[in-house]
Amino acid sequence: MMTALFVSMMAIFATLTWQFNSYSRPAVVFYSVLMALPFVLLGLWITGNPFSLMFGIGFISLMGISVNHGILIIDATNQNLEKGMDGYLALTEATASRLEPMILTTLTTVLGMVPLTMEGAMWAGLAWTIIFGLLATTFIALFSLGALYYELFLKPKKPNIFKRIWRKIFRKNRSQNTKSERNSQNDSKKPEPVAQNSLQVAENLQNEYNARMNQILEVA
Repeated sequence: MMTALFVSMMAIFATLTWQFNSYSRPAVVFYSVLMALPFVLLGLWITGNPFSLMFGIGFISLMGISVNHGILIIDATNQNLEKGMDGYLALTEATASRLEPMILTTLTTVLGMVPLTMEGAMWAGLAWTIIFGLLATTFIALFSLGALYYELFLKPKKPNIFKRIWRKIFRKNRSQNTKSERNSQNDSKKPEPVAQNSLQVAENLQNEYNARMNQILEVA
């Protein structure tokens, strides 16, 4: 039974990985299945059914049925993101649009399992496992899976404290370097005092030369 459970989990995980082209998103889908296990055990205890082989068969069947809820929500969210929606808006719109199909699918499956609960103790364990597990995964997918998917993949990431400190120091040093470069450029544009003095001396000599030449020309 454990071998069959492991093989079925690997097969479902491989299929989801191929569909989403990711290893982390299938793990989010499996979250709703694993969180339904306590509710399944509680349902078996309430109905007085033992933890038997039929429970294992029912839980394997539940895995194949309940992952559809996660697939619907994540796939619809990705389609909304491709349309240019914001992450939060894409998730809420996807959950709202898939609410009715998920509830109807769950109700039809649960109502189809009810007659099987009256066929004896052996089939009752399988039926109650699917019923309680499917009800639990539906509510988990609607309220918990969306929040987890938003936190892991859609929420804007803020840098941690070390990155923020490093960026602050780097920006401060960069601004100081830019300011010093601007000051050095402005200083280089200003004429030096020695050059100004030499220009003034040359102008004075030129003026004196022109004045003397004018005097000589007047005398001549």
